[in-house]
Amino acid sequence: MRDSSAYSESSASRVLDARTVVSIIASGSLAFCAIVFETSTNVAIPVMMLELGVDTATIQWITSAYLLVLSVTIPVFPVLKSRYSLRRLFAASTLSFTAGTLLCCTATTFPQLLLGRIIQGLGTGVAMPLMFNVVIDQVPFEHMGMMMGVASLIISLAPAIGPAYGGVVLEAFGWHTMFLFAVPLLAVAFAAGMVCLRQTTELAIRPFDATGFLLVASGFLLIVVGVNRLSNDGLTAFVAALLVAGLILLVQFVKHVRHVKYPLVSPEVFSSTRFMTSVAAIASASFVCLGYAWLIPNFIQVALGTGAKVSGLVVVPGCVAAMLLSPVAGRLLDRKGPCTPIVAGATLMVLGAILMCIYRLDTAWGLVVCYLLSGMGQGLLASPSMTYGLSSLDDSLRVDGTSVCNSLQQLGGSVGVSTVTAVVAAAQSSSADITTGMVLGGQAAFVVLAIVAAVAAAFSLTALRFAKS
Repeated sequence: MRDSSAYSESSASRVLDARTVVSIIASGSLAFCAIVFETSTNVAIPVMMLELGVDTATIQWITSAYLLVLSVTIPVFPVLKSRYSLRRLFAASTLSFTAGTLLCCTATTFPQLLLGRIIQGLGTGVAMPLMFNVVIDQVPFEHMGMMMGVASLIISLAPAIGPAYGGVVLEAFGWHTMFLFAVPLLAVAFAAGMVCLRQTTELAIRPFDATGFLLVASGFLLIVVGVNRLSNDGLTAFVAALLVAGLILLVQFVKHVRHVKYPLVSPEVFSSTRFMTSVAAIASASFVCLGYAWLIPNFIQVALGTGAKVSGLVVVPGCVAAMLLSPVAGRLLDRKGPCTPIVAGATLMVLGAILMCIYRLDTAWGLVVCYLLSGMGQGLLASPSMTYGLSSLDDSLRVDGTSVCNSLQQLGGSVGVSTVTAVVAAAQSSSADITTGMVLGGQAAFVVLAIVAAVAAAFSLTALRFAKS
């Protein structure tokens, strides 16, 4: 059945006007708030652990569970988009996210906080691909790179604000208020999106691939749980079995979509080597980005003994650099092609990661310059890699391609947080005190992130070798 208002503007041509821009900003506001929460709660983790009575391995689930739900929800978006109008999807995602936010800001126990984050993940899992699909479906092709950069800018702005916001609000009002202050922004975004979102694609009933969904959801879950268990058990046979089983399920998912009539995502997206290599680069970069977002504020507070406000301010220059360079990277992509921004981004990201391994990390401000270089690299690399990879797909596949890209990006971030936490928690459990464990575990985690940054750079440079399909 068709929504009565769903297709009133289906014949609208691609146009870059105020309605399109506001639609992108409104739908991106949920992702913005979610990442603000993610980066601000990283600053508040030591306080949350104390107040909620949980350890390092447990508290990281407020990030990993959110990212896990997000990565599982995103692949369902093409089915939802085919059945429901953008306004309905936007309304449902905003209300879901707001409900989760209210649960978080009133949480007195860890389970309630975790439930709120899971519900937020459901809302963001619809809003994030919706934003990128407005760009793909409605923006003129000659402005595609620039507007992808703008969409990425909205998301990149959040890490620039989140740590400082978290540090200031935490010291002044407590961590519950970090969630409460977002509610007015969500109300404004809801009103703007409901007015400006327009439908440019016709609705149709696309059957839901329940088997495919169960395969990918179970695979993601087993991988994240397996990485998390490393912090408690080390690499035991059980942990290895979880990781191997998760990978097997994901491989089975790719095989499954090739043999069903109505797959969760089109199998053709997995046939583009350029697209899949670009996605691997983006997922690896997300591993690094969110790994640093968790590690640096906690390392500064626990290992160096600084306050929450300082730990938040240290990462701000790098996050601002990523934010400002994201639209610049889009313009470079439109004008000079993908090579310039991607190569520059990969180089800076690896350089920053290496410096964090060899630099003497005995002052908070020593990390500022290192993370600034890493942030610049992330800003130049992420958006062009996504646009470059998607451009190898036919127009009919780009909705599915966006879902695959966003989903694996979130999975990469979830695994990154879980891996860094596992490394730190393992060091703390074998050390005389938490501070010593954070110093040793933090140094090891910086090395792990540098290795993954090099892997991301290798994938991004490899993707440039493949000609357009």
